[in-house]
Amino acid sequence: MANGDPTQRLPWSLPRIPLRLVLILPFLLQVLGAVGLVGYLSWRNGQQAIYELAHRLMGEVSDRIETELSDHVGQATQVNRLNAEAIAQGMLNLNDPDRLNRYFLEQIQTFTGLTAIYWSTEAGTYVGAEHRPDGDYALGVADAVTTNGHLEIYSIDRQNRPAKRLHTAPYDPRTRPWYQLAVARGHPTWTEIFVWSPLVNMSIDTVQPIYDQGQLQGVLGVSLGLLDISQFLRQLDLGASGETFIVEPATGKLVATSTAGNPYQVSSDGATAERLPIKTSQLPLLTASAHFLQTRFGPLNQIENGQQLDFWVDGDRHFLQVMPLEEIIGLDWLLITVVPESDFTAQINANTRTTLMLSLAALLLAITIGLLTARWVLRPILQLNQAARDLSHGCWHNPTIAANGIQEMEELATSFSLMAAALKGSFALLEQKVNMRTAELAESNQQLAAAKEKAETANLTKSRFIANMSHELRTPLNAILGFTQLMQRSAQSTALQRTHLDIINRSGEHLLSLINDVLAISKIEAGHITLLETRFDLYRVLQTLEDLFRIEADAKGLTLQVMRSPHLPRYLQADVGKLRQILMNLLSNALKFTQRGSVVLRVSELEAPDRADMDRDVIASTVASPRSLVADPISIQPAPKKGTQGTPLWFRFEVEDTGPGVAPEQQEHLFEAFMHADAGHPCQAGIGLGLAICRDYSQLMGGRIDLQVTETPGALFRVELPMQLAAAQPDTPPCRVVGLAAHQPPLRILVVDDQPVDRQLLKELLSSVGFQVRTAEDGTAAIANYRCWQPHLIWMDMNMPVLDGYEVTQRIRAMQHEDPGAWVHEPESPPPSHPSSPCSPPLKIIALTASAFEADRAKILAAGCDDCVHKPYQAQEIFNVLAEHLGVTYRYQTDERSDWGNLDLRSPPLWEMSADWIQELQQASIEADRDWLIQLIAQVPQSCSDLKGHLTQLVDQLDFDALVELAETQTHAEAR
Repeated sequence: MANGDPTQRLPWSLPRIPLRLVLILPFLLQVLGAVGLVGYLSWRNGQQAIYELAHRLMGEVSDRIETELSDHVGQATQVNRLNAEAIAQGMLNLNDPDRLNRYFLEQIQTFTGLTAIYWSTEAGTYVGAEHRPDGDYALGVADAVTTNGHLEIYSIDRQNRPAKRLHTAPYDPRTRPWYQLAVARGHPTWTEIFVWSPLVNMSIDTVQPIYDQGQLQGVLGVSLGLLDISQFLRQLDLGASGETFIVEPATGKLVATSTAGNPYQVSSDGATAERLPIKTSQLPLLTASAHFLQTRFGPLNQIENGQQLDFWVDGDRHFLQVMPLEEIIGLDWLLITVVPESDFTAQINANTRTTLMLSLAALLLAITIGLLTARWVLRPILQLNQAARDLSHGCWHNPTIAANGIQEMEELATSFSLMAAALKGSFALLEQKVNMRTAELAESNQQLAAAKEKAETANLTKSRFIANMSHELRTPLNAILGFTQLMQRSAQSTALQRTHLDIINRSGEHLLSLINDVLAISKIEAGHITLLETRFDLYRVLQTLEDLFRIEADAKGLTLQVMRSPHLPRYLQADVGKLRQILMNLLSNALKFTQRGSVVLRVSELEAPDRADMDRDVIASTVASPRSLVADPISIQPAPKKGTQGTPLWFRFEVEDTGPGVAPEQQEHLFEAFMHADAGHPCQAGIGLGLAICRDYSQLMGGRIDLQVTETPGALFRVELPMQLAAAQPDTPPCRVVGLAAHQPPLRILVVDDQPVDRQLLKELLSSVGFQVRTAEDGTAAIANYRCWQPHLIWMDMNMPVLDGYEVTQRIRAMQHEDPGAWVHEPESPPPSHPSSPCSPPLKIIALTASAFEADRAKILAAGCDDCVHKPYQAQEIFNVLAEHLGVTYRYQTDERSDWGNLDLRSPPLWEMSADWIQELQQASIEADRDWLIQLIAQVPQSCSDLKGHLTQLVDQLDFDALVELAETQTHAEAR
């Protein structure tokens, strides 16, 4: 074989076995086999013997405990029976308390296992002797006359006579549970375990009512205290660590225990006591036993026969015997005896350890002999070991090994030579492949970096374009909407003018919504959209939507209905902005594509979240004829709430129209961005983002949106969203600010903006309600105005040339820190009152920005601004921010009319008009003669400008009924 191919093996050759194992293994197998077999047989026989011995001893222990416990408990019934017989035979005088006490004391000293023996009468008399926990005896007496209804307990002297009074407390035995139970049952019985008053102890008593010719005389009783029963159990021999317990199966509470602990727990004030449940007992063995029994049998009262079991606790085996005691002592108790296996196996375990040590010694001896033999035989293998080390360090030369004529060494030498050659070739090939892969990876990384750079550049370009577009569009739009709102606030505008202003305002808001749609899509694609959940009034949201789209629907001759289900919750917690945007987009599309018929918004609450997954055909048929919904003009009425605050509920919003519907070929791409569903009609207004935003917002809020197929013409969009109930909030109708409150001190407001139109807009808006306003066209002027005028609040445009709003804000904040009280008096204006007074509110800086990105808000606040308002803004938003940061209070106009609507018609200016003038006013109003009324209004003196403005508005609104009522009210007042 040495001259042939070393890699070839004969088909009949045996597997090659290491020589070390050949030398050592026989010794180990012989020793391990003999020792293991003997040890296993010894252990198995010992375990069987232990199991049989344990169960036999457990049975004997339980029988002995049952016998002794039966005798112990039987003493109580025996003493009660003897006392009843003595009373029946006239041997005891029930009217002599002293003699009864001596008799009971002798009995309790004879029957040492009893806790108390007593007698109580219908008159409230109590006589008894007791064995106290400290081992002494005491006498108790209670009587309505001699002790004034108190129980007095006395210690005894050596002659068994009352000595020292130990305790006294109000006591009426007729109210005690043992007395009432004996009277109720009318025969000898056991009581429940109860607190033994007045001493805080727990016992179970055997009581017997005594009758004389059918007349109740009183109740005899004997008490077995739980502490005495436990003391009795401790005296039993249960081995080194065995324990026994008595448990009441009906309640699962402990009655007595052989451990050192008490079976009950006294309250902290010492007034009462409560038995310990076995599940929460501080005794680990009892808790483990109870858990095992309940797992095995279920409730403890299901155990009807004695059982011998074993279980494991913390890796130790325990033997358990449970025995019902009801047939033995007449009480529904369970006797549980637990003895660890170690109590029986101490000597056996010691012998086992000795055997194991001898076995280990024999095994070590066999290993030592085998190692010495292997060392002597395998000495030449050291050369092979050195060759292997050289190979591990990269030395690929063929190792030289002296075989010494041993076959195994020849095989190993040949194998090492082949392995060294194979490893050398493998390493060379692997290094070549690694170089190739490294070059390919570097090229891929370069391509990936280039693609990433292009994508980032494109994304940055898009973001800059959107930001610039938003700023350039929002800046003029702010002026358009702002001055429109200022003109709407004017009391001199006519009804036609207000209509035109409403059209301008709605058109501007529509343009703003298109801009917001583009920004929303951009934010959604960038993953910057987040939820902003707030509490809102669902009824008011629906009312606002109805009012918003009512004019458009009326203009097209369409019927607009907002329908909600009965008992729809009113106050909810969700992102109301996104909900409103979804509904506005759906309603806008419905009105846009519907030429005749109606548009309906239905709102209902789903019965359960899984309602969203019901069969779509069933839903479609239900929607086609919604009988569960009622057409309601969305009056703001409170609705009953279901569930509780914070409970997640699902709501369904459906927008259905009678338009042309959506063509089947367009339904697949309906919710994609920049898609129009025109159903064959010319493309309508819009940029095709509304439904895409609805889909993304619905998914962001955890809901869904889809198009339902109905049998009727038109389209039905369904949105299902989860929202939570919220606490009710006060119903405050929207009010328009008309001026500062009477008690409001003057406030200085500085408006900083490089756009003259925006400065003029904000100045006129704030000045119209009573603020002192100055403007600054750039950052330098803003700083100068701050130093000389000390405004209370600055409206700061953040995008200005030279010094932008960020740098101006930081400089002003730095000036505040350097010298908070510094200011320069301007000659032509009075100085601010107490500019550095600690009572003056600190300077507030509110940012104005045309950027619609929320990411800019953090940058603005970090620069030192207190808040941020986005252009274009609403007038009410400006007033709200001033109220929040300066505590401003306003005068409000609660309806859509001007300030004249709040004028008191019985005010003094009305009295200045003559009776003839008032009569002409009434007649002209009845005849609806507008020219005559204008002539009469012209006669009102300038000192009554408020009245003149109010009458002019009523004429412009053609409200002749109000004019007639005004004249009649004045006429009646003069008659009185």
